Amino acid sequence: METILRIDLSAEGGPRAVRHPLGKYAGLAGRALTTAIIANEVPPDCEALGPANKLVIAPGLMSGTAASNCGRLSVGCKNPWTGLLEEANPGGRAAQYLGRLGVAAVVLEGAPPGGALYAVTIGEDGVGVAGADDLRGVTNHTLCRWVGERRSGAACLCIGPVGEMRLAGATIASTDRELRPVHHVSRGGVGAVMGRKGVKCVVIDPGEAETRPPAEPEAFREASALFLQGLAVYAATGRADSPHAAGPGGAGHACAQECGAVSCATFSAGNGRLAARHETAWSHSAECGISDPDALAELDHLEADFGLDPVETGRALGLAMRAGVIDFGDAEGAARLVREAGEGTHLGRILASGPSTMAACFGLEPPSPHPAWPRSDQALREDADGREAAERLRSSNDGSHLLSPKSREQVSRNLRIASAAMDSTGFCRFVVLAILEQGRTFEAMVDTINAMHGLRLTPDDLVELGRNILETEHNFNQRVRSPAPDVRPRGPLAGAFCRPSGAEPERREETGHA
Repeated sequence: METILRIDLSAEGGPRAVRHPLGKYAGLAGRALTTAIIANEVPPDCEALGPANKLVIAPGLMSGTAASNCGRLSVGCKNPWTGLLEEANPGGRAAQYLGRLGVAAVVLEGAPPGGALYAVTIGEDGVGVAGADDLRGVTNHTLCRWVGERRSGAACLCIGPVGEMRLAGATIASTDRELRPVHHVSRGGVGAVMGRKGVKCVVIDPGEAETRPPAEPEAFREASALFLQGLAVYAATGRADSPHAAGPGGAGHACAQECGAVSCATFSAGNGRLAARHETAWSHSAECGISDPDALAELDHLEADFGLDPVETGRALGLAMRAGVIDFGDAEGAARLVREAGEGTHLGRILASGPSTMAACFGLEPPSPHPAWPRSDQALREDADGREAAERLRSSNDGSHLLSPKSREQVSRNLRIASAAMDSTGFCRFVVLAILEQGRTFEAMVDTINAMHGLRLTPDDLVELGRNILETEHNFNQRVRSPAPDVRPRGPLAGAFCRPSGAEPERREETGHA
């Protein structure tokens, strides 16, 4: 992937798109790249919903290739929920298509005056930024059908009405093979940042762009086959045994064509909706007492349509039940509140602003200020040099350590390091457990990366990459409160594709106004 595409939404005369080489970010991809750009270019003390923040969208190192399970996309920014550097990643087709088009990252900068709204199109024929006032208030499913009528082979990243309102529970939807907005960039309001940038959708149309060829084709085929075999026999990624293979009442399908695992549910038995995502199922059942598969599917559909984080919405709905707004277990009442969020009523905006706002408005004990899943800035409390993580990743075992309380903190730390590295390669999060438990599968994955890019990385290099990503995020988040010198990207992949000494400096190619 050769270029970074920057779109300045506050440029004089209208949005301006500029493409330029990776430069000092050469060798970085996915989460490593989003983290490096935010850490280097965003002021730590800026407002998360201000023009100085940036939204970075980056495919992984293996995106656009024929490798299995490599369709994850990294999206990073200063998070409006926590005020910290945060990254989230969805599945879908966007990462693969950006990889085929040679786009290493899309960086949305500035903010349009007067609340203007735009649609971005990226394709073989160039980049376009067009006014999208006619799409204002359109929900995600309707928008994706609109895109499909015009560019049926495209992928779409889009926000719903909640993102346009810039509320903390807003997500960015990512479409699947059928152009359905079923994958979401959640965790802390990234959709609100995209709404502040005035971008309703980013449509990626690969046209006739082909899958990226490997540097060493025969080695790539052999390593890819071994990697896929390892995933096939592991419970969380295998087609037959995966607990994620189906939602309530549904069958499973792969997130992307290149995916060798079944991790997405297809249809709920009763009402024809897509079955609830696992995030919706566990958050709404545990927090709200809602367990009916059809009710969960309906709530999941509504939240995906309006662009709401299912985990934090489940927490907020549970607090609304505690406050007596609706009864505990009232699925119809929960659906009514979610519809109010999409409509932007006062109560709906409170719900869509997350559990902390819900608790404050109704005088309840405040929940954790952080998103419900563990975040990376707590990952370096111990083992700062990652030596134990390296040893853990090198060894294959039967998973019995998970039963030992003494090792749980170490396991959590190792998972975070491994997850950060995976988020940079583009490989799916489901791969993490497989490579931790199966040493040969980890080696096959590294061999696949090496054969694709003509590199000689070792498993230790990926561990070091993951550790450096977490350290960079941690350092930025410390600078939110305590200013410090600029953070430069580090790690074994930094410079892997750098131009040779004495080469010409990077030049930016303006693609002009939309």
